[in-house]
Amino acid sequence: MITADIPTGQAQLNKPVLLITATKDAVGLASLAEGGTRPYAPDLRVKPVEAGHWVQLEKKDETNAILEEFFLEVSRTKNEKDKRE
Repeated sequence: MITADIPTGQAQLNKPVLLITATKDAVGLASLAEGGTRPYAPDLRVKPVEAGHWVQLEKKDETNAILEEFFLEVSRTKNEKDKRE
């Protein structure tokens, strides 16, 4: 297994981040994906989907709905922020 030791403070994703996890994925474990992302993404949103490794193929409608909801929320938040400035 290859790992990278990136100091948390040097690699921050300062934008909203969506992580769609597959609850039945035996390869890409959701807990590892979340644990490896959270230190670098303070605004991490995790959405678990009951699917295997190919969540976007197995549950395409649910995945697309999650993506649409995320994009709309981020867009609304940005527009509200722009109005305040």
